Amino acid sequence: MGMPDAARRLLRLSYVGFLSLGLPDTVLGAAWPAIRAELGLPLDAAGAVLLIATAGVVLSSSASGWLRARGGTGNVLVVSTVLAATALLSTALASHWAQVLGAALLAGLGGGAIDASLNDHVARNYSARHLSWLHACWGVGAASAPLVVATVLSTGTSWRYAYGALAGVELALSSRSCAPRRSGASSPTSSRRKPIARTSPCAGRCWRACCCSFCTEASRPARDCGPPAC
Repeated sequence: MGMPDAARRLLRLSYVGFLSLGLPDTVLGAAWPAIRAELGLPLDAAGAVLLIATAGVVLSSSASGWLRARGGTGNVLVVSTVLAATALLSTALASHWAQVLGAALLAGLGGGAIDASLNDHVARNYSARHLSWLHACWGVGAASAPLVVATVLSTGTSWRYAYGALAGVELALSSRSCAPRRSGASSPTSSRRKPIARTSPCAGRCWRACCCSFCTEASRPARDCGPPAC
């Protein structure tokens, strides 16, 4: 028996969501040399961006169940994609380092919500094969962002145009997510909503262990490796 049209449409939206999730995740590494040179930043300043983005991911993914229960997966997907687009556009327009850090927090909040919500939705309602394709869509987005940055920089154009182009792609993806909702399609959680399992004590211990590990690594002084060997 084939998959119903509504389920197939929602699965495609999940793929779009993970494609949008991959775009901001890898753009910083490709553009960082140009960003650092223009803003006059030290090499290790990228660590602050990653730390703040990670904090945003932890916050939004932890609250994703609460957000989905009140707004539905569809609304979480749209808002998270708009947050990612806003973060990219804010970075493209940033003239101060603090603006880049604020954009990193927005990107983390959007990315964590998409990641947790769509992983849970696809795992509950589809097969493992579809979950693998979901993560493959993230890989497409993650591989595409550095190519966009490299193409822009190779023409002698500012890295800001690459961020602006990716923000436009994110906005297009968010409008694609809104289209079925405007046409009357239901939210991914509006039908056959399954109860979310309570967190077990073992899961709580795992969270505490992860937090301790994260704090330990964050407090560890950076090593000066020196210039690469010839």
